[in-house]
Amino acid sequence: MADAEKQAAKKWPYQKRNMLGGFIHGVFFQLGMAFSQSTSVLPAFIHALTGSSFLVGLLSTLQRTGTILPQLFFANYLESKPLKRPYLLWVIYSRSAIWAALGFTVMFVVGGHPTLVTAILLILLTLFFFVGGLGELVYSYMIARTIAPTRRGSFFGIRSLLGGLAGIGAGFITHKILLSADAQSFTGDYGLLFLLTGISIAIAGFGFLIMREPADGHVKESRCMKDYLRESFSLVKKSPVFRRLLWVIMLLMGTYLSLPFYVVFARVKLGLPDAYIGFFITLQIIGQTGSGVAWGWMGDRWGYRFVLICVSLASLLPPLWAIFTAASFPDAFAVTFALIGISLKSVELAVRNYLLEISPDYLVPTCLALKNTLTAPTLFFPLVGGLLINFVGYQTLFLITAGMISVGALLSFYLPEPRNESVNHETGAADL
Repeated sequence: MADAEKQAAKKWPYQKRNMLGGFIHGVFFQLGMAFSQSTSVLPAFIHALTGSSFLVGLLSTLQRTGTILPQLFFANYLESKPLKRPYLLWVIYSRSAIWAALGFTVMFVVGGHPTLVTAILLILLTLFFFVGGLGELVYSYMIARTIAPTRRGSFFGIRSLLGGLAGIGAGFITHKILLSADAQSFTGDYGLLFLLTGISIAIAGFGFLIMREPADGHVKESRCMKDYLRESFSLVKKSPVFRRLLWVIMLLMGTYLSLPFYVVFARVKLGLPDAYIGFFITLQIIGQTGSGVAWGWMGDRWGYRFVLICVSLASLLPPLWAIFTAASFPDAFAVTFALIGISLKSVELAVRNYLLEISPDYLVPTCLALKNTLTAPTLFFPLVGGLLINFVGYQTLFLITAGMISVGALLSFYLPEPRNESVNHETGAADL
């Protein structure tokens, strides 16, 4: 073994084991979430159950609100813990139980009580999103601590590929299940999909069971929340790079104005039946899977600034394609979901890996929590989109979405490359 390889093995002793655990988690988690896809299955179910575009937008808002709100409090708690993996295990099995409970509720309770089921659905999903926000911090910390920056792209790419193949299978299964749905049985069919989500997530937890974690050498004493918040927000004040990244993120999140409504547009305006949702899932996962490996390879080779620029431009494609096909070529509208797959998760991947490279590993939970908290105004974009539809229509909303994303894409060109610039890793500040 060459000296460089020995040094890498010493610095990242759990890299191979944790990458394997991450692959197992990725396959079964993406399989499970494909059965309850937040951009197709859940919006279609809520719209079929209630007929409300407002509630469709509210669901997406709840998803991101529940993920973000607890993160700063939990990041403060994590900084005083030398080992953080046990919290990841608690998160994954809590989320599995939530989906199982939701599946049984929809299958056996809905009957003549759609209002009750809608309330239970929103409460359980909010809890699911809330717990997921905690898991995001620990998972990102584990990646930062145990996988080298030049291997993270290939890790996420292969993980996306394997999980995507599983998700494609889930899309076909979803199609078969919903193909037989009618006005009397559709709730039970959706309930089965939610139950399959819970089972798959439980299996995904095995990947975390085999992971290992080095003790954190920068454990801090517990602090009151006031002191923690003052220290945390000072990082933003010191770092022009961090501030610029926040603006890019908020503008790119303009995609959420339209995201829940592509499937509703297909049902209401184009008259496509629910059975098409399975194809939408498959196309989205194909886009995500096919692009994930390419984005990861590009990130390892050229850095995540370059990837962030590319995926910012790719994010323009879904709303522009939806406008074009709705007006001129409705039969090709389904490709919109493939374009969502190419861009949506890739933005999250690029932002997270860029942030991991400008942040020291022990500050990763805090920096992620700050990023999510300070971009919280974008939480209301789906809700705003749901309200705007009533005044401007779907296609104008898609055009507004494209306009916001284009400004974010332009600003992404002004971010520095951490691997080439002089970076102060304590604050993420770069000598621009």
